[in-house]
Amino acid sequence: MANILYWVAAIGLFGIVILVHELGHFWAAKLTGIPVVEFAVGLGPKIFARRSKAGVLFTLRVFPIGGFCRFVGDGEDGEEDGLGHPRAYYKEKIWKRAAVSLSGPLMNYIAAFVFLMIIFMGIGVQSIDHTVGEVTPSSPAEMAGLLPGDRFAAIDGQAVASPQEATERISAAQGAEMLFAVQRGQEQVELRIRPEWDEAEGRAMIGIRYGTHIARLGLADSARTTWGSIQLMSRLVVDLIRDAIFRGEGTQNFASPIGVAVDVRRETQEGGLPSYLFIASLISVNLGLFNLLPIPGLDGCKLIFLLIEKIRGKRLDPNKEGVAVLVGFALLAGLMVVVMYQDIVRLVGG
Repeated sequence: MANILYWVAAIGLFGIVILVHELGHFWAAKLTGIPVVEFAVGLGPKIFARRSKAGVLFTLRVFPIGGFCRFVGDGEDGEEDGLGHPRAYYKEKIWKRAAVSLSGPLMNYIAAFVFLMIIFMGIGVQSIDHTVGEVTPSSPAEMAGLLPGDRFAAIDGQAVASPQEATERISAAQGAEMLFAVQRGQEQVELRIRPEWDEAEGRAMIGIRYGTHIARLGLADSARTTWGSIQLMSRLVVDLIRDAIFRGEGTQNFASPIGVAVDVRRETQEGGLPSYLFIASLISVNLGLFNLLPIPGLDGCKLIFLLIEKIRGKRLDPNKEGVAVLVGFALLAGLMVVVMYQDIVRLVGG
């Protein structure tokens, strides 16, 4: 039963991130006075539909891999969708349409910021203690008499400021015997330990694990850490897309909804809510940046069309624009099929 719940949470994450993205478009349209015909989460046949008092049709569709806001003039059904309608979307001011296109990716970034702030402020992050948490049996540390709770004060006469520094100095010793000044309660003892090379880790080790604790950050520290994390996520996404387009590398790192769902389920089962929220923030950043690519059908290409319209002083030929959108969707569908095949092969083979 628990395993099923993890799968539901993994699949539901797509709906949450897509819902946030489409809400960005929806709210921007409402704020700028652009009428919305339909607000949809998912693609494909409708499985739920309800019309609000304001006349907006809210729908839930079969496949949770997309969504859309349909405006007057976008077509599909109903006379109010005709291109000649006085409130047709293409007749709205360019700045309003640009705001609508930008608001989807912007909402994804806002959502990622909120998810990470919840982790850093509300749940906390695991930090390494300065004290030894565990000593591996028969290791150099145990043979020398190191105990859980000990804290390194100095190594070879030089003070140790952090567990990371101690690890780096042990790794650099290349197996030479080292003199450790260890704080044990109220007394300080000296131990001589000779690190041993660990093939799996690829470095010299003495056989200990540091203790850990959960620490919550304050508002300012959380905001700084969150902003830095989002910048790092964005750079990783940009590097991945750049390498795939210009070098043909890293395509194995792309994942379809199947692959992402598998990863989300696994990470959530192992790491709980913090892992779930972290992945949600990462997917939000991915979706926000990906939608800004100049691919027909995505928000980035819509912004380019609007810029061209602004320069030309008139709208692009809607037929040519429609063809470009179809080509864009065909390319995205083809990419999705290839990536989905890779994920299925990995899933079956793993």
